[in-house]
Amino acid sequence: MSAGRFTLARWPRSGGLRRQAVGWALPRTAGTLASTLSDMEFVQADPIRAPARAQDLILRQRVRGYRVGDLERQYAALDVDEDRLYAYGFLARRLRPYLYPRRDRRAPDDRFVLTERAANVLEFVPDRGVTHPRDVQAHFGQERATNDWGGTSSATTLELVRLRHYGFLRIADRVAGVRRYEVTPPLGEPLDHLAPVEVDPPARVRFLAPFDPVVWDRRRFAQLWSWEYRFEAYTPARKRVLGYYAMPLLWRDRVGQLRRRRQRRRGGVRRPCAYRGHVCEGVGRGDRTAPIVPHTGIISASATPNEERS
Repeated sequence: MSAGRFTLARWPRSGGLRRQAVGWALPRTAGTLASTLSDMEFVQADPIRAPARAQDLILRQRVRGYRVGDLERQYAALDVDEDRLYAYGFLARRLRPYLYPRRDRRAPDDRFVLTERAANVLEFVPDRGVTHPRDVQAHFGQERATNDWGGTSSATTLELVRLRHYGFLRIADRVAGVRRYEVTPPLGEPLDHLAPVEVDPPARVRFLAPFDPVVWDRRRFAQLWSWEYRFEAYTPARKRVLGYYAMPLLWRDRVGQLRRRRQRRRGGVRRPCAYRGHVCEGVGRGDRTAPIVPHTGIISASATPNEERS
């Protein structure tokens, strides 16, 4: 396997801002799922599975022994809600006082007002407990309504979605991917302020998912590391610059990009790499730094899954 070239952004040694950005977003040691979510307060979700869903890529860097899907499997026991912050994801409940009441931008006074149907649905859910959308539909009828995508959906399911968005309901769990709802508990206490980070980040290599807290604010990322990162999964292949699902590499508080030549691998899967100095070498060549990179079989997908196998 040919070695790739890993180029670090050259910055002065006064990296105080980068230390804060990395220290606030990445723990020095991995913790439990509950403690990690409490510290992070928000994990963005994204359904793309090539190479993996965003929430799993983000949490595997931070949670000890994390496995794909642990967040969804343990969701009911965690102090988080599926909700929208700057994007959709998993939000610590103590942030809710900062989100609600949400403004209704379609209303003249920005206030969300319950329609008669929404009020009826809201009255129905507490009596049922955890409620599946089909239970609401069976009770109120099969009426259809236009959704935000221009298509049609069950009118009562759309009311459940709106009631969740405006804070009256929360997502209790999912069954076969379908959200089930329950009444929202009282608002919790607000978050604490961030404390300055006084220690340098640990000497570890990390692959940063496109929606990782270190990366998601593209403007801040560019200001701190002088590198414009782009998420190009939805960009036509001929227009991509970095690749289908490129992930920056982080070493302490320095970020770089793995650049590789296109290669054919047996079974269409590229082997994982480990960082050493300015070179990324293939696992299996006796690279003594390899154990610090989990062997997930993913690094930086430079093409779509189908293109990988061409």
